[in-house]
Amino acid sequence: MSDETTTGEVPSEEELAERFAAQLAKTDVRDILLQSLATLIDSAGIRLGFGPLGDEGRDLAQAKQAIEGASALVGVVEREVGTEEAKVFQEPLRVIKMAYVQATQAAAAPAGDESTGEAETVDPAAAQPPPATDRPEAGDAASRLWVPPGSRRDG
Repeated sequence: MSDETTTGEVPSEEELAERFAAQLAKTDVRDILLQSLATLIDSAGIRLGFGPLGDEGRDLAQAKQAIEGASALVGVVEREVGTEEAKVFQEPLRVIKMAYVQATQAAAAPAGDESTGEAETVDPAAAQPPPATDRPEAGDAASRLWVPPGSRRDG
């Protein structure tokens, strides 16, 4: 969808708000819940430094907020959408929680070992989730994006 009208003009804030409301009216809340949960988990990972920005995106306070939001939302998804759909998010959420604990412990630890003066290194790969076994072998990048079970893939 373009931000320009058929006449080539940029829509006003009111027109954009109307379009957004119309889109929300067509979207199942189930899909919004699942996407929100996935977004919170992804955001937590990025804020822990696991995204493409690495440590540049790192912000433990923001990671904590995303983790707490995801933890609360997974209960809503389980209750309102179904246990099977919620199960898909439980392992990634556990991994992110563990990575957060490791990151906060590393941040709270002294800058280095007093006896050698060397800084302690934390391997971020150790906190990342195991590789998915059902990944497509080839195709475009969008085909490798995680999509909640039962969601429709537009292609």
